[in-house]
Amino acid sequence: VPEVPPPSAGGPVVFCDSGSVLLAIDTVAGGSYQWQLNGTDLTGATAPEITADSTGTYSIVVTGANGCSSSAPAAVDVTENALPPIPVITSSFDSLLATGSGAFQWYLDGVLIAGATDAFHIALANGIYTVTVTDANGCTSTSDDLQWLSTGVAGHAAIMFSLYPNPTDGPITLTLGSTAPAGSWYEVMDIAGKVVQRGPVTGTVAQIHLLGEGGVYMLRIAIGGTMAMRRVVVQ
Repeated sequence: VPEVPPPSAGGPVVFCDSGSVLLAIDTVAGGSYQWQLNGTDLTGATAPEITADSTGTYSIVVTGANGCSSSAPAAVDVTENALPPIPVITSSFDSLLATGSGAFQWYLDGVLIAGATDAFHIALANGIYTVTVTDANGCTSTSDDLQWLSTGVAGHAAIMFSLYPNPTDGPITLTLGSTAPAGSWYEVMDIAGKVVQRGPVTGTVAQIHLLGEGGVYMLRIAIGGTMAMRRVVVQ
């Protein structure tokens, strides 16, 4: 009976969809090889090494020149994690919102935007925006490109306002650079883009009490037919 060494992995045995790891054993003089996945022979897997690209338990049987067979003393468990759903970007004025959950990262023309790690992003420059989302397993999916042109949101930068304090534990003061005309309003969106609060804006100062749980929100205001957004953190 041949003495079979245990297989070794040439890299991480937990990886994301489309990944793989090389498993191998030291060669056995005069031996022939058969790899198995969950106890079933893998067709064509008859070399001392195999590229494992599916979840399961990999083992190997070695047959010596005398026809006697022996299994390796240990098997290797491999885990392939699925990728998260591909995020989809939608736009409203200068606001970009990505679907999905996990850790987000926005890019402009393929260049990482520092600090842009929320599900929403305020577009400050024309170009091609993409976003990645990374799940708890470290697997990442990337959105399709979104071409954004500022001509579609003319006037949005004309709204001058400040929010204080930010971060806040609930109360926040919205101060405008000029008196808001009739029909002006604000709304608060959570990280998924759902509107959780709204109300009117009159005069130059609005006192807003954010009612949501702690986290990151977007406050959008509409003043005289133009819109602007600001990121708000509730502690």
